[in-house]
Amino acid sequence: MTRPHSWLIAVAVPLLLLAGCGGDGAKTPSKPPFSAEPVIHEADLLRLTLTPEAQRRLGIRTVTTGEGTASRTRRTSGEIIVPAFGAAGVPTGSASNLAQIGAAQAAADGDVARTAALLRLAGIAFDRADALVKAEAGSVRGRDEAAAALATARAAADVARAQRRLLGPAVAVMGRQPTLWVRVPVFGSDIAAVARSAAAMVRPLAASMVRPLAASMVRPLADANDAPSPARPVVAPPSAN
Repeated sequence: MTRPHSWLIAVAVPLLLLAGCGGDGAKTPSKPPFSAEPVIHEADLLRLTLTPEAQRRLGIRTVTTGEGTASRTRRTSGEIIVPAFGAAGVPTGSASNLAQIGAAQAAADGDVARTAALLRLAGIAFDRADALVKAEAGSVRGRDEAAAALATARAAADVARAQRRLLGPAVAVMGRQPTLWVRVPVFGSDIAAVARSAAAMVRPLAASMVRPLAASMVRPLADANDAPSPARPVVAPPSAN
């Protein structure tokens, strides 16, 4: 009686173990890596219609496109200056301080007048010494000294005139210059990207800023319509410090 009962127990144990293994293999589904949300339909969007006045204020235009070539332009600020020396102008860097260049010009004009007067006196002294030698009433040494003084006075007058020319025209007539320069600062890293031989267009920043000077200084740069003016590149001396 006891023997069959022991066999039933031995068979039931493996069945329980198999059932436990099968339960461990089931996994819960993972959360998807995205989420979907419904968006508004295109028919539900608002359609705005601008009036012609609003289009003009916003600068919206419809144009016909076509094939062609175009170059990029760069807008930057500039400073109107008097041309540097070599173009009937003033020395480099002096256009920003007209009071200083005016004082230097006044001093140079005084030097020119002073040396011219000394040259006239030296010429009179030489003529007198030469006349005395011809009349056998003076010494040759005195005439030679007068000739040396005349040569020294002439050299000093030449130097004074040359120094005055380096300072350019008088400050009082700079407003009537036929040609003005527009000096534009450019970063060293941008010079390679700028066509330095191509023409440029110059326009005033604002009509209220340019009109008070239009009568004297920037007449070629501002007209009734504030239209841009073409400018040609020039070879200018370096102005960086």
